[in-house]
Amino acid sequence: MSVYGDKLILWNPGRLPEDITIEILKQKHPSRPANRNLAELFFKAGYIEVWGRGIAKIISACKLAGLPEPIMEEFAGGIQITFLKRGNVTDNVTDNVTDNVTDNRRINIFNKIKENHRISIDQLAEILKVTRRTIIRDLEILKKQNFIKRAGPAKGGHWEIN
Repeated sequence: MSVYGDKLILWNPGRLPEDITIEILKQKHPSRPANRNLAELFFKAGYIEVWGRGIAKIISACKLAGLPEPIMEEFAGGIQITFLKRGNVTDNVTDNVTDNVTDNRRINIFNKIKENHRISIDQLAEILKVTRRTIIRDLEILKKQNFIKRAGPAKGGHWEIN
């Protein structure tokens, strides 16, 4: 994987079967995985929905996101896919990392509330090493998403899990 400001390039070793071209991959085509046992394991685990639809799903997801169709080519004994971006790839990676950290913090808040339904905002902030304001913002989001609710008065009340 190579990340640039304007594109993301993925490369994987291995060649296409002789009778399958990149253009054929972009339409309905037969699926002939190089390792059938591994492919069946992924299928049974739910990572593959339908044989031969991966490329179509990638193209569709790019279009849905307002991105250009990725460039697919055979290159250096493998398949290379280049995803072009409208914006900056680095910014998008940073946004995703930030989102994951925030999601993990909210999961931690939810779990702390499950452990102690009378835990305070100040206690949560201290445990998670963030500001009181951050905890308040995350609690509001958890309430809006209907994961938790507050019962009783501000002082002396408690949290309830929905």
